Amino acid sequence: MEKYIITNGCSFTRQHRRIGINGTSDDFINDTRGQWRWSHHIKDIYQDANVINLGCPTNDNQVIALSTMDMVNKLLKEGILPSNILVITQWSESARNSFFISHEVSEVYGSELKYKDTHENAYAHVSAYLDKCDKNVGKNGYFIQSGGYSYNHVLYDVVDIFDKQGEYISPESKLITYFTNILLLQNFLKLHNIDSI
Repeated sequence: MEKYIITNGCSFTRQHRRIGINGTSDDFINDTRGQWRWSHHIKDIYQDANVINLGCPTNDNQVIALSTMDMVNKLLKEGILPSNILVITQWSESARNSFFISHEVSEVYGSELKYKDTHENAYAHVSAYLDKCDKNVGKNGYFIQSGGYSYNHVLYDVVDIFDKQGEYISPESKLITYFTNILLLQNFLKLHNIDSI
């Protein structure tokens, strides 16, 4: 039986490309050697396993949890046994956050709510794990993410929300959200009898 190892996290898991935008969850082994992270070495060591890398720069813990559950559901629907799936998660910092922007909302409000980026690293601060890498980013909606560094290059009105959130959201609230996402994924995996690290 084939084994599947799902890895996920932020740029500490994958820095080079973004799922659904300019990369897929299985092309990460082709990243330049200088961009290799821990998940690349797992694939290098366990070459017979199907290693899936969902890591993306600026991922927050909500996107990490949801994209992992989405991939697990896909594998289970394909008939992969839970005993043949292992999930390894690198959680990101608690201050990060994200907001889901549906395709419909993006279309209704036009350029006001459509993601635009003038930076050389196009689509920074976006998670499009719901899309296939087909140059049609956002057809299934996407998450705009605060990340952990400057987003001045992102021409997107919703970043004002991140600034306001920083003013009003307490450290305790961020920790509650942090642990809620961890428990959400842990309980989901336990429900499906899937091992995790």
